[in-house]
Amino acid sequence: MSSVGGVYQPLTSALLKAGGMLLPVIVSIIYLLLYQKEKQNVFYKIFSFMFIIGATFSAAAWILVPLLYLNGKAPVGDDVTQFLDVSGMNPVVVIILAGLVISFNILLAWRKRVIQNYWKVFNEKK
Repeated sequence: MSSVGGVYQPLTSALLKAGGMLLPVIVSIIYLLLYQKEKQNVFYKIFSFMFIIGATFSAAAWILVPLLYLNGKAPVGDDVTQFLDVSGMNPVVVIILAGLVISFNILLAWRKRVIQNYWKVFNEKK
């Protein structure tokens, strides 16, 4: 995400950089909480799985880029790199938090049976 003009404090600037990952993850968590596992609609099951996986793994860059950052090879214009520069947060903490976000979303998707319903549809199509 980017913005033009304005004066940002370190916290607001860091939140702006994290927004590209946070918004899809927050929406996916809300979607998971409202997910109806009893629905038999095939499109609903496939869409739910794809949406959750796409939103969840948008956080994967928040594991990869901090690893590159630690080695001095992070992409210069990347939101994660800019977040690390602005916030001053330890890259290891960012890696752990991103891992927790991914794990939480996968666990919630498993408990709400999104993953199982998708595989059930996938195996029936064979």
